[in-house]
Amino acid sequence: MKTLNFAQKTNFIAGSPQFEGMEFFIQSASLPGLTFSLPETKSQGMLHYLPSDSYSHGDLSLTALIDEDFKLYDMFYNEMLKSKDLTNPSYAQRYFDLYIQVFNNKGNLLFTENFHNCLIEKIGDVSLETTDNSVSQTIQIDIKFDWSDIKHEGLTEEQRKEYNVYPPKKPEECECVKGD
Repeated sequence: MKTLNFAQKTNFIAGSPQFEGMEFFIQSASLPGLTFSLPETKSQGMLHYLPSDSYSHGDLSLTALIDEDFKLYDMFYNEMLKSKDLTNPSYAQRYFDLYIQVFNNKGNLLFTENFHNCLIEKIGDVSLETTDNSVSQTIQIDIKFDWSDIKHEGLTEEQRKEYNVYPPKKPEECECVKGD
């Protein structure tokens, strides 16, 4: 795991098991909320709401700190290019999973939110200036996903490696099905 910066009030670390060894710090993130649709019904002239029959969520938007070798930028840029074959009009299904771990200023893990079946919608511009006094660069990343879950325990390094590995591992054949 990366070293936490205790000068920051909160630390956000993200990563994906499909992009091995590429954990990164998030400078800011907009974790999506949920919207439930509540069907209406009328009973004896009064309006009543029924329990939700469906829900929708927003998109994940984050600003990530780029490492000094720009490996993070290169990884997201190339992942976007791999999802579209520029020589013919086809799209590859390049889904990945992403986790965001949120720590407090004491370095304690608050929760891990896992985003499943992610697709990159947009990576923003990276501004390079010779007169810039800052020592870090950032990149804006917008991601769409199918579903998410929140866990209040962290992922060990071994769990990160095995967490929904892309492409999915094939189950090994059982001894009982093998022929003699």
